Amino acid sequence: MRASVGYALENTQGQIISAERVIENANPIKPLLEVAKSLYQELIEAGHTIAMVVATSGPGGFTGLRVCASVSSAISQVANCPFVGIGTLEALAFAHAGGGVIYTCVDARRSECYCAQFNKQGRTLTQIAETTLISNHELEQRLLLHPGVVVGNPVISDTSPVHACRDKSVEYPQAKFIAECALVKFSHTPREELTPFSIEYVRSAVS
Repeated sequence: MRASVGYALENTQGQIISAERVIENANPIKPLLEVAKSLYQELIEAGHTIAMVVATSGPGGFTGLRVCASVSSAISQVANCPFVGIGTLEALAFAHAGGGVIYTCVDARRSECYCAQFNKQGRTLTQIAETTLISNHELEQRLLLHPGVVVGNPVISDTSPVHACRDKSVEYPQAKFIAECALVKFSHTPREELTPFSIEYVRSAVS
C-alpha cells in the first residue's frame, strides 16, 4: 500500500512558505514523523515560533486520520500552541478556485457519500447544509433542485449527471488549502474559544 503525506507551512500573512507531498511504500507513520521532526527543527533553528497546528479532522480513513492527529497533537504540546481541525469537506470547498454553491463529497462506499454544501465568496466560506450521509442518487436530486459545483471524490456511474457538475481538479484536500482555510477561519479567534480537535471517520468497507 502506498501512503501519502501532505504538509504546508504558512506564515500569519497567509503566505505558503513550504509545501510538499511525500510518497512512501510503507506505513504513513514513518514519513509523517520524519517530516514533522524536520519542520519543527527548521522553524526553531530559524528563530520562529509555532502559532497553531492544523490537521484535517475528516471524514476520512481511520489510519490516516489517527496518525496525523497523534503527530499533530504531539507537536502542539511541545510548541505549547493550539491544535485545531479543519473538516475534509470544508477544505475541499476552500480548494475550489471558483465561488457560488459548492457540494463537497467524500466517498462512503455502498453507493453513498458524505456530503456538505457551502457558499463561497472569495476566501469566505459559509456552510449552508450540514454534513450528511446520502446516496449518490440523492446527490443527483439535490443538484437538480439546487445547481452547484461538485468537489471531492464521489464514486458515481459514468452516466451520472453529477459528472457535468464536477470540478475534477480537486478530489482530495491538499495541505496548503487546509492551512489557508484555518488561517482565514481562526486567525481572529481567541485561543480559549477554539474548538477542541475531534475526528470523523469514514466507515470501513466491512461495517
